[in-house]
Amino acid sequence: MSRLLAGTLVGAILVAASSATAQISPGDAGIRTIDADETASVALKAFSRSGQEVIHGSERSIQLDQAFQAVGPLLGGPDTVEARWSEIRGDGVNVLQFEFRSRDGSALVPAGHMIGDEEAQFIGWEIGVSDPIEFLDFTGDITVTEYKIFVSENGGIDFTVYDLTSSFLNPWEGMDMGRTLPLRTPGGPVEYNLMIVEYEYEYTIPAPASLTLLSGLGLAGLRRRRRG
Repeated sequence: MSRLLAGTLVGAILVAASSATAQISPGDAGIRTIDADETASVALKAFSRSGQEVIHGSERSIQLDQAFQAVGPLLGGPDTVEARWSEIRGDGVNVLQFEFRSRDGSALVPAGHMIGDEEAQFIGWEIGVSDPIEFLDFTGDITVTEYKIFVSENGGIDFTVYDLTSSFLNPWEGMDMGRTLPLRTPGGPVEYNLMIVEYEYEYTIPAPASLTLLSGLGLAGLRRRRRG
């Protein structure tokens, strides 16, 4: 475990604080690459040097493009962890955003939180581990071109951005695990209450004739088969 945590941020670029805005606008009504009723599993975790825990009890599956959904009590309550994910559609390049927050603004992992007899030192995320993201068949290989994590201590007024693009392995099979961010910086401990995991990715654009067929048949039955 310590080897994984120590190597997690190799190649990461810490970007100056900014707003979390994808380069593709939600107003870009591009090509859907994921079925509208698709679900994916999500989990937020706290890590000590030798232990870990899901901070909302257990991994949960949530549906695409819905409002924030409760995924479990935050460290046993009374606050609740909420999550949602959305596909921002462009033309050949789309963005997936997974958002996690505490409903009442509590720290997702408060300073001094203990896992057993060790203090939590990292926060991590797992996406699609038990319920992977299924892309539609026509998309071909999914290539992630930007992979960024936005974290905020004030509900999204300000963000710190970690660019992990250089560490991402393509093609993407709709799963992401084994990543963490430190809960202590040179300025002291941090208490995030909002996290956004963002993937910008390229896919194969269907030929015009294929687009006509897709619009006529709908997207049902066109999901990619899960591997393994």
